[in-house]
Amino acid sequence: MNNMILMPLDGSTLSEQALPMARMLAQRLGLVLHLVHVHEPRTTWIDNLPMVDEAEDAQDRNGEERYLASLCSDGGATDMVPTTTTALLDGSPVLALLKEIDRTRPELVVMLTHGRGGIARFWLGSVADQLIRVSPVPVLLERPQVIQDEPRVLHNVLILLDGSVQAEAILNDVVAAFEPLGCMYVLLRVVEPHLPVGYGPMAYGEYLPYTVEPHMIALAEQYLEKVALPLRARGLAVRTKVVADGLPIAAVICDAASSCNADLIAMATHGRGVLGRTVLGSVGDTIIRRASLPVLVYGPAVRHTQHELAVANEGGSTI
Repeated sequence: MNNMILMPLDGSTLSEQALPMARMLAQRLGLVLHLVHVHEPRTTWIDNLPMVDEAEDAQDRNGEERYLASLCSDGGATDMVPTTTTALLDGSPVLALLKEIDRTRPELVVMLTHGRGGIARFWLGSVADQLIRVSPVPVLLERPQVIQDEPRVLHNVLILLDGSVQAEAILNDVVAAFEPLGCMYVLLRVVEPHLPVGYGPMAYGEYLPYTVEPHMIALAEQYLEKVALPLRARGLAVRTKVVADGLPIAAVICDAASSCNADLIAMATHGRGVLGRTVLGSVGDTIIRRASLPVLVYGPAVRHTQHELAVANEGGSTI
């Protein structure tokens, strides 16, 4: 795996709003920043056949290469401009990005999402939406930012845990990724309320008394303390937080992130329970759309890749 952060750009100033985060992480973590753009030829249909003007296409490619080159040295202060490389890719955006990820094996992909209204269904949004489901490396989704005098910094990293092995599996990776930044790690578990025994189907307009048993909160606290213990033994700053404020769960998580001054949310989207209800997880999908913070997503493909690498390192087979 190369010491690299890969950042896709679509040529818009909107997509460039993730550059401060990518540059900060690359600089602080000692990684190369790899900026990529997917070239899509302008197609003209003649007699129901797609045609590409080679002269126009070459002109477009030259302009895209100049665009990427211009971003290598416009990061402001010299000490905030990490070593930067570029690549102009060909093909459909998601497949081209996956091919480049497979070639370069970055530590992380950083890209922008559309914002609080959801992942927009244009280049930025649809590509991000698909990539987090199939990327073999974590994807950090940054939010559109107002102009800031100072670059974003990460002090508090909120890690979502649901009690599953899959969710816990991201702990070491998240800690390893951000340990050089001296972050505080906040381990969060949501205790879901339930109906008392004896309640049947809900009648129209009926209020159902969802409750959280005190012993469930105590068990969640014990679980988080157990997970936090080896991290604290390494000298890391770790806090635990249990919330049981009711539904919807995504809103509870976003509120908890705000209350503990989190700068980033890290989550696995393939675990059981809270975050594993669909391939991405309905709760995870809502968090990505709703959160005002960057969200670091460890999708289903990351887990499979980690397993394959572990087996390969042990000299075994993945078959």
